[in-house]
Amino acid sequence: MFGTKISQVNYLYEVDEAPAWAKQPAIQAAYPSVQRDLSGAPGDKAVLVATNDGWMHERLFKSKGG
Repeated sequence: MFGTKISQVNYLYEVDEAPAWAKQPAIQAAYPSVQRDLSGAPGDKAVLVATNDGWMHERLFKSKGG
C-alpha cells in the first residue's frame, strides 16, 4: 500500500492464571474485554506495517507519523 508492506494477522491467545478480581462480575461488566479475554480461546486481528525497525502495529505506526 503506497509503497509500504502491510499484513493482516489473525491470532488466538489464552490468559493463564488470571487474578481473582478479573473474574468478578462487576469487573467483567465494567470491562467487557476482560470477560472476552477469559472466555477460553479469544482471538483478534491486527494490521502490521513493515518498517526499518521490524513489524509495527498500524496504530503505533500512525502515532509516530507514518
